[in-house]
Parts: sequence; structure tokens; C-alpha cells
Amino acid sequence: MTQPINIAIIPPGALAQQYCEDRPIQMALAGELIHPNGGGPPNAEYLNFYNQAWKSQKVNWLLDNGAWEGSRLETNDLLRVAARYGATELVAPDVLGDPAGTLELTKEFLEYLRDAPKLPFGKVPRIAVVAHGESLHESLTFLEELNHCDTGHHIRTVSISRTTCYRSGNPTARFELAFQIRKRYGSRYDIHLLGFSDQWPTEIQHCVSLPGLVRSCDTIAPFSYAFKGLSIEKVGRVNVPRPDDYFELKHEDFDHDLVAHNISILDRWGRTSIYG
Repeated sequence: MTQPINIAIIPPGALAQQYCEDRPIQMALAGELIHPNGGGPPNAEYLNFYNQAWKSQKVNWLLDNGAWEGSRLETNDLLRVAARYGATELVAPDVLGDPAGTLELTKEFLEYLRDAPKLPFGKVPRIAVVAHGESLHESLTFLEELNHCDTGHHIRTVSISRTTCYRSGNPTARFELAFQIRKRYGSRYDIHLLGFSDQWPTEIQHCVSLPGLVRSCDTIAPFSYAFKGLSIEKVGRVNVPRPDDYFELKHEDFDHDLVAHNISILDRWGRTSIYG
């Protein structure tokens, strides 16, 4: 029986309410809710949506740490934003493409959770860790060490970045890593894909073919493709980078029939095995 992969779409601030409301899993970017190091105001429209939306008890709220956008928050700020918006899952600090640096940051983060005299939560959210590595072996070694030191089982989700594919030169690396994690650890961890693959168009459908392999995937792809006037079905044939000032784009910057089409296609892929 097919078990769907939930797609967490990440729209510009002006489109958040229109497209995110009532989706079962959502991801917000911490750097858009509070700019790190006092660097200017947060994104007002993004902020306004999540001021209300996070109050829903029906939705899993994932809060990213901002590293991919180059605005990773310090632990205190990250925990404060997670508490303010009631995140149900929080991505621990990571260093892009650096398993050693990520391991050190994640250990420090877990120690902080363990030793802090007072945390701003009634209940600590699930913690997601980003598994980096230039190879399958390096990523699994990283995870093995984290699993050993996480005696409190705070880490509940393994998030796999696209850098795993880029650094290994293997477009299928995330699928292979997810399979090995499931094989080694069973149901110990949920698995989340950070970003939609632009190198292996059928990645999600291959993951769906193994029920329970991957829980969810976040992406801006329905919007970035629509911004360029493209169907997401063009993935793999054209290069579609994130638009400049993506989170500041407005309603009128998009063909909304095309946005809806792209979301529908992506949701369908999340329900459909590559084998039909």
C-alpha cells in the first residue's frame, strides 16, 4: 500500500496564506521570521501569516534554522522563534556540506537542551538533524555518532539536504541514504528531504515506492517554476534557480493557474510510486 510523502511548500510571504493554509505539514524559515544579528526587520507578510497559522493544532510545523539561506540563527534565537510560533519540529543548527561542523553544532545544541536551566517551551519540539557527508559512508558515520550521543532521544527526524547529492556527485544519494537509515534504525527516525531534487526528477516517486521510507519534503519549486512561466514537469530539462528576493515577490508576479498546477503535480508525485 502506498504511503504518501507530504509536501511542505514554501511560498513568498505574500502568497503564504493563499497556498499554505490547511496543508498538513508546513515549513517556515526562521530567518524570515526574525533576521539574525539584528539585521533589519522580518518579512512582514510572512510574519503576519505565521502569527496566526501556527496556532492550528492540526498541522505539523517545521522550523528551519536558516542555514541554507545563509542566515542561520544562534541557538537562543532559534529556540525563541520556535517557542513563539509553537513549532512541532525544529531543525538543529548545521553547517552546509560540513559533517564535522554540523556534528559539533548539533552536539552543542543537544547539550544546551539538556543543561539549560529554563527553556521557553511547555514541550520541547521534535528535533531534526541534517545528515551531511560527501559519501554514503560519511553520512552514516555522522548519524551513528549522533545516535550514540543522543541518549535522551531528542532527535526524531533525519533531514537530508541536496548537498548530499551535490558533494557526492550522485543524484540518487538521498534515496540511498534514506534506505540505509531505515535499514539500520528501523522506525527510530522519520526522514525529511530538504528541498526538491533538480537532478533526479523522479526522486519523490522512487521514495514513495518504498512505503514509509520518507515522511516529507519541503520546496519552493511550484513557485520558482511558475515565476519563470514553467510547469514543474520541466524539472531536469531546465535549470530554475531561486528568484532574487524570492520572499519579497508579490501576488502579481505569478500566473496562479500555473502555481496551482505545479502544486497539484507535486502532490500527485508524492502519492504515486514510480511503478504506478
